[in-house]
Amino acid sequence: LSNVRNIRQNFAVARWAVQKHIDFVTAHEFMPCTGDEELDKRLSDFVAMASEKDNFDVSGRHDRRRWMRIAEGCRLIDGDVFGLRVRGGYLQAIESDRVKNPDLMSDLVSDENPIANSPWTNGIKNDDTNRPISYAVWSRTEASQQMEYDRSIKASAVIPFGFYDRFDQIRGISP
Repeated sequence: LSNVRNIRQNFAVARWAVQKHIDFVTAHEFMPCTGDEELDKRLSDFVAMASEKDNFDVSGRHDRRRWMRIAEGCRLIDGDVFGLRVRGGYLQAIESDRVKNPDLMSDLVSDENPIANSPWTNGIKNDDTNRPISYAVWSRTEASQQMEYDRSIKASAVIPFGFYDRFDQIRGISP
């Protein structure tokens, strides 16, 4: 993953190809077609307001267009990225490398902790039908390049955004 990210940053042709892909995939506008011009205008105005960076991204840094461009780049390079639904209608991005199996040998896992008794696959706990139940999210530590287990998030709060080519696939895989 770090090699691919490095190539994207340092190889001009690869960067150009990624940017062109993003241009074609994310270049769209919301266009309501209800047949009622007044309703269409109100819907467009609402989406425009909700798409502003202070109303869309929980960090307040990215409007909907930029957020989608960054997410598509992550999806293309990393294989997937996740959107966490946050109270208030915001989205928080969870990058691919932050979703991984919890360390079952760590002191964070105990008999009282439900993650100790369930199998995880690439950071996702699934039920018998392969439906996601929860995601194990890790945080980057400030002191080093290490990661530490942060928390398990219910699948109903997560929007997976990745390249999926098979029915049984659990995580996205970069093309």
